[in-house]
Amino acid sequence: MVRVVLPGTLKQYTGGVTELDAEAATIRQLFQVLGDKFPDIAPHLADGMAVAIDGQIYQDALLQPIPNNSEVHIIPKIAGGAGSCPLSLLRMQPSYIGPANFGIKNG
Repeated sequence: MVRVVLPGTLKQYTGGVTELDAEAATIRQLFQVLGDKFPDIAPHLADGMAVAIDGQIYQDALLQPIPNNSEVHIIPKIAGGAGSCPLSLLRMQPSYIGPANFGIKNG
């Protein structure tokens, strides 16, 4: 048995349930159990969710085993990196950031 904690963004598909106990040996099995119990949640679990098992976060965890008596948090995946950074920021050199850029005069 594992304790499952769902994010608030999914409670609209579970009738307000955000915590429950479930029987599952892997994240794939857990997602299947949750989809069987709450059919509207299934498409949201398959795309864009990460999990934390006993505090360890996994981004692509379908085959990740779940130890018995664990706590599993379903969390939205975190996007980011250089792909989300404006190109103008990537081109900036350290010399562009200095007192003169903020109206401060030296001396």
